[in-house]
Amino acid sequence: MKRKILITLASSALLLATLTLLVPKQGNKLITSNPKKDSSIETLANLDEINPVSKSPLIVSTFDWAFDVSDKSVLYNETDLLVKGKFIKSNEVVMPFEPNVLYTKYTFKIDLAYKGEAQKNQQIDVLISGGEIKVKDYIKLLEKNAPQYLNFKNGGSYYDKDKNETIYQNYGTNPVINNGQDVLLYLNHIDTDNLYTLTALHHGYKEITNGIVKSITDDGTPDFNINEIDK
Repeated sequence: MKRKILITLASSALLLATLTLLVPKQGNKLITSNPKKDSSIETLANLDEINPVSKSPLIVSTFDWAFDVSDKSVLYNETDLLVKGKFIKSNEVVMPFEPNVLYTKYTFKIDLAYKGEAQKNQQIDVLISGGEIKVKDYIKLLEKNAPQYLNFKNGGSYYDKDKNETIYQNYGTNPVINNGQDVLLYLNHIDTDNLYTLTALHHGYKEITNGIVKSITDDGTPDFNINEIDK
């Protein structure tokens, strides 16, 4: 199975801009992607001006985390809900937390819960940063959530663009989700019924093949047997 993980190889100016990360911080350490613990999110100074309509990733994929994301026991402790399940569908693109940052809502069906309360065959929605959206729909989200980003710093605005053009926000760590793929999800609950985010961004999403749990990037947990999960 081919994995589409994109890494930013940018000029020094763009690279400096991309080092402002879209997750809560404690000093220079990243804490978690869970907005319920800290909603003071930092965004790129001008995300759209840097790359308004592109499939290229906007953020480098090497982060300095406040906890060891390569240790499955530590990741377990940082998680509200740990489940094995399958991808069902992707839903709408939303802008729930940070100004100007898209999230896609994915639905998963649970097979087994290792931590937290969840039932077999229950469906849960997970918000994962990134997504694609038509300019006309992006304008509606900005008008509602972040009107300051409608106009570009160096002139022009989204109103000037082709309304059927597609905008991509790709952070280089978004999983490629395949129908029927068994996955292990480390999740944090948002203060909304049945809605979650991945713990530590992409580190909270892992694929299971023949009982072996695999991270989607090299900096995640080493492969391990599903039976080794802490309980």
